[in-house]
Amino acid sequence: MPILELGLILSNTVVPAVSGLVAAAVTKANGINAMGPVAWVDADDFLRSLRRAEAPLVFHSQRGRAEIRHEYLGSCRGLLLYTKSDLPLHLPADCETVRVKSIWRRRV
Repeated sequence: MPILELGLILSNTVVPAVSGLVAAAVTKANGINAMGPVAWVDADDFLRSLRRAEAPLVFHSQRGRAEIRHEYLGSCRGLLLYTKSDLPLHLPADCETVRVKSIWRRRV
């Protein structure tokens, strides 16, 4: 039974908490689809694209404790660009950087 059908069935019964969970799962799935395309690029291509962009905005996350990994999410011409690196990248001077706790990425 598809999730949407399950949600409709549950919303007609006395299980509002479960139907709320189903609605949240459907909303999350729809939000993921609305995010748009994300291009995974290597660090050099990421920096090259940022240099071409006008007033670039980059989200930067640091993951790991023993082995630190840097993740970056930026945009260029309407496409989201994602890269990761073992060392911090030297971003362009005109780049606005926002430090975030984590960058969620879909496993492909």
